[in-house]
Amino acid sequence: MPASPRTPLAPLLARAFLYIAIACVFILPALAHAQTPAPDLTNQAARAVSGPYDITVVTRIKTPTAGLGTRFTVRVLSAATQKTLDGDLDIIFIGVRPDGTEAGRVEFPQLRAFPEFYEYPITLDRPGTWRYTIAVESIHGVGTVDGEITVIQSVGGGAGGVAIWLAVIVILIGGAFLLYRTNKKRPQD
Repeated sequence: MPASPRTPLAPLLARAFLYIAIACVFILPALAHAQTPAPDLTNQAARAVSGPYDITVVTRIKTPTAGLGTRFTVRVLSAATQKTLDGDLDIIFIGVRPDGTEAGRVEFPQLRAFPEFYEYPITLDRPGTWRYTIAVESIHGVGTVDGEITVIQSVGGGAGGVAIWLAVIVILIGGAFLLYRTNKKRPQD
């Protein structure tokens, strides 16, 4: 039987797949560099583009308990490029209590492993809706973002913790007494 004049399909498909893969290698990175905003973060409390910055505020606990507080994390990116900014940035937290009095100012340190993030634990001492301003200042300019966080009253006066500690102490004393009694009954050598 003579050979078929048709070209086998497998080499054509392989060549087409190769051309598509090469095109993807060159086109997709160019599309990725297009201006896209940074993604939202989990537990995001506030976000604003202010001055040269895209500022996002995240709280570890969405509704913290009075007296315990939460950890605030601030992400600062360039508003124009959505990349980390070079240089020294000052991140200041200005808190306002529910009664309108200023709670104080705190400067956030930068996380070494993730240079776009700044983080600090803040104790919110009263229940209610707290207002805050995060101010970012550097050689690039000044930017701010405002936000609110609701703080709840602690439930109970800690009686559950006291009961647990008392139970642990009673168990330890009981165990020590049983060890003493069993060792006392053994005959001395």
